[in-house]
Amino acid sequence: MRTCYDAGMENFIFEVVTDNAIHLPPQPRVREVVVPTSYRTKSGAKFKARALQYCLEDDVNILQNNDWIVHLDEETLLTTNAVSFFFFANFFILITLFIKLQ
Repeated sequence: MRTCYDAGMENFIFEVVTDNAIHLPPQPRVREVVVPTSYRTKSGAKFKARALQYCLEDDVNILQNNDWIVHLDEETLLTTNAVSFFFFANFFILITLFIKLQ
Protein backbone atom coordinates (compact mmCIF):
# COMPACT_ATOMS: atom_id res chain seq x y z
CA MET A 1 0.00 0.00 0.00
CA ARG A 2 2.90 2.33 0.76
CA THR A 3 4.09 1.89 -2.83
CA CYS A 4 0.75 3.16 -4.17
CA TYR A 5 0.87 6.19 -1.89
CA ASP A 6 4.51 6.88 -2.77
CA ALA A 7 3.58 6.85 -6.48
CA GLY A 8 0.86 9.44 -5.82
CA MET A 9 -2.01 7.05 -6.39
CA GLU A 10 -5.25 7.77 -4.52
CA ASN A 11 -7.97 5.86 -6.36
CA PHE A 12 -7.29 2.24 -5.40
CA ILE A 13 -8.25 -0.56 -3.04
CA PHE A 14 -6.53 -3.82 -2.15
CA GLU A 15 -8.88 -6.78 -2.19
CA VAL A 16 -7.46 -9.79 -0.38
CA VAL A 17 -9.16 -12.98 -1.60
CA THR A 18 -8.87 -16.17 0.42
CA ASP A 19 -10.60 -19.49 0.91
CA ASN A 20 -10.33 -19.09 4.70
CA ALA A 21 -10.84 -15.89 6.67
CA ILE A 22 -7.63 -14.25 7.87
CA HIS A 23 -9.47 -11.52 9.78
CA LEU A 24 -7.62 -8.49 8.49
CA PRO A 25 -8.02 -5.41 10.67
CA PRO A 26 -10.42 -2.88 9.11
CA GLN A 27 -8.62 -0.41 6.85
CA PRO A 28 -10.07 2.10 4.37
CA ARG A 29 -8.25 0.69 1.33
CA VAL A 30 -8.35 -3.02 2.17
CA ARG A 31 -11.22 -5.43 1.59
CA GLU A 32 -11.08 -9.08 2.62
CA VAL A 33 -13.15 -11.46 0.49
CA VAL A 34 -13.62 -15.04 1.67
CA VAL A 35 -14.80 -17.46 -1.01
CA PRO A 36 -17.48 -19.79 0.38
CA THR A 37 -16.64 -23.48 0.14
CA SER A 38 -20.01 -24.00 -1.56
CA TYR A 39 -19.23 -21.57 -4.40
CA ARG A 40 -18.97 -23.13 -7.88
CA THR A 41 -18.28 -21.32 -11.14
CA LYS A 42 -20.36 -21.98 -14.24
CA SER A 43 -17.25 -23.28 -16.02
CA GLY A 44 -16.08 -25.48 -13.15
CA ALA A 45 -12.94 -23.38 -12.57
CA LYS A 46 -10.85 -24.30 -9.54
CA PHE A 47 -8.29 -22.74 -7.24
CA LYS A 48 -7.24 -19.17 -8.02
CA ALA A 49 -9.53 -18.88 -11.07
CA ARG A 50 -12.49 -19.91 -8.91
CA ALA A 51 -11.64 -17.34 -6.25
CA LEU A 52 -11.13 -14.51 -8.72
CA GLN A 53 -14.39 -15.36 -10.52
CA TYR A 54 -16.22 -15.21 -7.18
CA CYS A 55 -15.09 -11.60 -6.78
CA LEU A 56 -16.79 -10.74 -10.08
CA GLU A 57 -20.20 -12.11 -9.06
CA ASP A 58 -22.90 -9.42 -8.95
CA ASP A 59 -23.49 -9.64 -5.21
CA VAL A 60 -19.74 -9.47 -4.44
CA ASN A 61 -18.29 -7.15 -7.10
CA ILE A 62 -17.80 -3.49 -6.09
CA LEU A 63 -16.40 -2.28 -9.42
CA GLN A 64 -17.79 0.03 -12.07
CA ASN A 65 -17.52 -0.80 -15.79
CA ASN A 66 -14.48 1.46 -16.34
CA ASP A 67 -12.47 0.22 -13.33
CA TRP A 68 -9.38 -1.90 -13.77
CA ILE A 69 -8.26 -4.98 -11.86
CA VAL A 70 -4.64 -5.94 -11.23
CA HIS A 71 -4.21 -9.52 -9.96
CA LEU A 72 -1.17 -10.22 -7.79
CA ASP A 73 0.08 -13.31 -5.98
CA GLU A 74 1.43 -13.03 -2.46
CA GLU A 75 5.02 -13.24 -3.71
CA THR A 76 4.59 -10.40 -6.24
CA LEU A 77 6.49 -7.19 -5.53
CA LEU A 78 4.56 -4.09 -6.59
CA THR A 79 7.02 -1.38 -7.65
CA THR A 80 6.58 2.38 -7.83
CA ASN A 81 7.25 2.24 -11.60
CA ALA A 82 4.44 -0.26 -12.13
CA VAL A 83 2.05 1.79 -10.00
CA SER A 84 2.98 4.95 -11.90
CA PHE A 85 1.39 3.50 -15.05
CA PHE A 86 -1.96 3.19 -13.30
CA PHE A 87 -1.64 6.62 -11.72
CA PHE A 88 -1.15 8.36 -15.05
CA ALA A 89 -4.03 6.42 -16.61
CA ASN A 90 -6.29 8.10 -13.98
CA PHE A 91 -8.82 5.36 -13.28
CA PHE A 92 -9.86 3.34 -10.26
CA ILE A 93 -7.74 0.27 -9.63
CA LEU A 94 -8.73 -2.82 -7.69
CA ILE A 95 -5.58 -4.69 -6.76
CA THR A 96 -6.57 -8.27 -6.02
CA LEU A 97 -4.19 -10.29 -3.90
CA PHE A 98 -4.96 -14.01 -3.76
CA ILE A 99 -3.63 -15.72 -0.66
CA LYS A 100 -3.65 -19.49 -0.37
CA LEU A 101 -3.48 -20.60 3.23
CA GLN A 102 -1.88 -23.96 3.93
